[in-house]
Amino acid sequence: MPRNPGYKRADRVAEEILRTIGQMLVEGDIKDPRLGLLSFTQVKLTDDLREAKVFFSMIGSAAQQREIEKILNRGSGFIKREVAHRLGLRYVPEMHFYFDVSLERAARINELLAEAKRTQPPATEENDENG
Repeated sequence: MPRNPGYKRADRVAEEILRTIGQMLVEGDIKDPRLGLLSFTQVKLTDDLREAKVFFSMIGSAAQQREIEKILNRGSGFIKREVAHRLGLRYVPEMHFYFDVSLERAARINELLAEAKRTQPPATEENDENG
C-alpha cells in the first residue's frame, strides 16, 4: 500500500540523500578545511533517480562559492559511494553540486520590502474613513 500517492519515491530518496550528506559533513567524512561554514539545503532528484542536483549554502564571496562548488563536484564520486553504502541503495544518482541562490534572493527581497516600508508615508485616518 503506498504511503502517500502525492509523495513520490524520488522525494523520499532526495530527503534521505540530503540528510546523509549533511551528516557526512557534520561527522567530518567530507574532509576539506575550505568547507567550514557550508550547509546542504536541498536535493532535487529526477523521477528516474538517475541525477541529483544538490544545493548548498555558505557565507563567502562569489569566488569562494564557485571554488566550493568545484571541490564538491570533484568529490562527488566519493560522496556517491558513501551515500550508497549508508543508505543501502542499489542505484545512487549522479550528484551535481550547485550554490543555492534562493537564500540570497530571499534576503534581498526582505531588504527591499523593509526599505519600501521605511519610505512609505504613514496612512492617515482621513484616508481610512473615506476608503
